[in-house]
Amino acid sequence: MKLISSLIVILLVVFWSCSKSNDSESVPKITYSGVTKTSLIQGALNEDSLWLNFELEDSDGDIGFGSNSVNRDIIVRDLRTGLIMDEFKIPDLPSTDGQKITAKISVLIFTTCCIFPNNIPPCSAPPEFPTDTINFEIKVVDKKGHNSNLIVSEAIVLRCI
Repeated sequence: MKLISSLIVILLVVFWSCSKSNDSESVPKITYSGVTKTSLIQGALNEDSLWLNFELEDSDGDIGFGSNSVNRDIIVRDLRTGLIMDEFKIPDLPSTDGQKITAKISVLIFTTCCIFPNNIPPCSAPPEFPTDTINFEIKVVDKKGHNSNLIVSEAIVLRCI
């Protein structure tokens, strides 16, 4: 009886280990590639922009919610505030039948306002604060709701003019 109980425990541990590793392998992985420029002129509208580039790998190919979904696949956060700056949809992709997918992705990021201390209004141009710095944090979400690793851009200088 002890032998049977031990075998069941060993089989459960092996099964659990395999299931866990397979699930972690299906999590999308992203790698930061860079930006097209490292400074932006601040603005409340779309006065300036840059392309943020990264590579994506998803071992089970379940990336992209599709054009009929309201879900967004790519989330970009402003690390100064911790708030979501923008969200993007991956275009409709053909089925990969569960096969690995890799892609190079570029997203257009529009400028934002400089943030100042001492209750100075954002998007103003105080001479004592000619620049601000922003980093973007990016993640990708797959159809099963798996979040990729987080990547962070290099510092982007916002010119507060």
